Amino acid sequence: MTSNSSPDFLTIFDMDGVIFATDATKGEGLANCFPEQYRQAVAAYNRDMGGVPRSDKFDYIFREICPELEHNRTEIIETYNEFVSNLYQKADLIPGVVTLLKSGLTINWLATSAPTKEAEKALAIHGIHQYFDRIYGYPTRKEEVLEASKLFGLKTIFFGDSQADRQSAKATKTNFAGVDYEVHGRFTEKTYIVKSFDGIDIRETYTQTCTQL
Repeated sequence: MTSNSSPDFLTIFDMDGVIFATDATKGEGLANCFPEQYRQAVAAYNRDMGGVPRSDKFDYIFREICPELEHNRTEIIETYNEFVSNLYQKADLIPGVVTLLKSGLTINWLATSAPTKEAEKALAIHGIHQYFDRIYGYPTRKEEVLEASKLFGLKTIFFGDSQADRQSAKATKTNFAGVDYEVHGRFTEKTYIVKSFDGIDIRETYTQTCTQL
């Protein structure tokens, strides 16, 4: 926590596309790990699967798109993991997010479908890990994190950038704000949208997201 006060708000952040402007680049990198004839299909699948754990994506890709490459699964996954590790070294942060994290107005959690150790390392690289009270990654599912947040009795907002994030919030009756900074048009139902965190008013955001419950 960043303050000795007791914040009224608990903010839960997805990572890619919410903390880091990495979502689109990760999608491109995933497709490029496969031979050229599969890249379009992999990219099309991944475009609609933001917020889904990596292991689930690979299971689908090797089962439905390129089962003939199953014998290369380990090599392809290792190549992608190395790509992601290098990506975070130079990733840009979503505008305004550090200011919100440091504001002292919120208790901050991370809920990402990326592996927990990968998330911890990415936050540490950019010197922001200390602003998070809890860091949840795979194998913990986002719905589990959102359910756990209810035990604290705080005004909770989940910031995500995908329809899967929106559905997790809806399933757990958690206030949700869609971050539309990097990849646009993902939400298929009424969603309160923030373009970035620049100048965000957390109280107003909470009030606006209450109308979606």
